[in-house]
Amino acid sequence: MNSYRRVLLALMAGNVLLALWYLIVPAQDLELASPESYQLLIHRQEMEVLVKRAPEVALASMVDAQLIESENSVEPPGDSNSQCFMLGPFESEEQINNWFGDIGVEFDLRGTRVQDINAPLYRAYSPAVGGRSSASVLLSEIRDAIQRAGAQIDSYIVSSGPLENAISLGLFGDQANALNVQRILVGQRVNVLVEPELRFINHFWLVAKSDYYADFKRKIDSMPVVLSQAVSVVENLCETIAQAE
Repeated sequence: MNSYRRVLLALMAGNVLLALWYLIVPAQDLELASPESYQLLIHRQEMEVLVKRAPEVALASMVDAQLIESENSVEPPGDSNSQCFMLGPFESEEQINNWFGDIGVEFDLRGTRVQDINAPLYRAYSPAVGGRSSASVLLSEIRDAIQRAGAQIDSYIVSSGPLENAISLGLFGDQANALNVQRILVGQRVNVLVEPELRFINHFWLVAKSDYYADFKRKIDSMPVVLSQAVSVVENLCETIAQAE
């Protein structure tokens, strides 16, 4: 009987100790981590890895962009700061080749068309009165009037341009001659106008590197005074001269 009591007391004491242990240790410390907690922890670790790798990725992207930019950029050929000069104007390409063809230095030729304001032309004409058929009738009438006046005046239909289908009666360097044609045909009841017309002349220039200017200068000094004084030199960047073409 005493043995039975001792066993019972021992069991009761064990239960009391177990109860006290549960009371002392907080319940949350004994809980197992839930699946959601594991996912949150994994997500946090992945974010830390991404944050650590971000500077490396950005640096790699910058390097790749610089490589692409360097591959796509192409330097223009030649020296963009090289100097050239233009020598002229001359009346023809043949004149340039005659004077400078034996120098043995490479050069280019450039032609320009400019208005000659010192020598205007004057055109006498009868204005158009309709289309081509009307112009043919007018031309016949004007030629009859020229014959009646006993004059020698060239006449033809202008086929294109601002005076299309008008009757041209000559292009004169002297305004007095154009006015004389007008006077003759007005006396025959023909409507004649006289207007100045732009005259264009061709100028030719020699273009070469400034390094060779001394070779060309010696040739210029040997030219006749009238020709050498009419020649001028314009110096600029070769690229600028080329773009002005």
